[in-house]
Amino acid sequence: MNSSDNALRFEILKVGSGWLDMRLHVDGTPYDMTVASVFSEPLRDLCDCLYDAVTGTAGHWTNGGSPHFDFEWIGDGWLYEWEVSALENGRIQMQVAFSGNRVQGEEKLPVWNFNCTVPAQDFADQVWAQCRDMLRTTGFTHYRSQWGSDFPLAQLLTLRAHAEQGKGAPVAEEMALLRQLIDG
Repeated sequence: MNSSDNALRFEILKVGSGWLDMRLHVDGTPYDMTVASVFSEPLRDLCDCLYDAVTGTAGHWTNGGSPHFDFEWIGDGWLYEWEVSALENGRIQMQVAFSGNRVQGEEKLPVWNFNCTVPAQDFADQVWAQCRDMLRTTGFTHYRSQWGSDFPLAQLLTLRAHAEQGKGAPVAEEMALLRQLIDG
């Protein structure tokens, strides 16, 4: 961690009926996020974004020709906008803005925003740990029944496999990661 990096902690608080509650702590300040499943796939976005950040190969991004560094999460009348940039030494800069509680006409009402620099792999490890812990308590079928779509398992395993075995980890290693996800 560089001296210019911010302290970051990521938490998945709850998977509810069509909602996912999360919290980011940046230098000790909490930022709560509630995202609707009808509009967004936040865990998929985070996995794709962090995979692109840790692999960092221009032209060979998760989703084709450009990295998954700009995305939005939407709730019922509110919006979280993410802009991520890959920096040197495996770090990323994140700018996250929350507009809401309601949108009046076309005007977004800003509520909070932050800009921070963090090690991409540290954030990826936190996403892995939070998803692992959530799945151990809720399971895949309960997640699907609450969230309304399948858990982004391929994206999570791809992110973790790269951290442990490098890009393009074989299927045997992916299955070992799945056992680690389930068993600990």
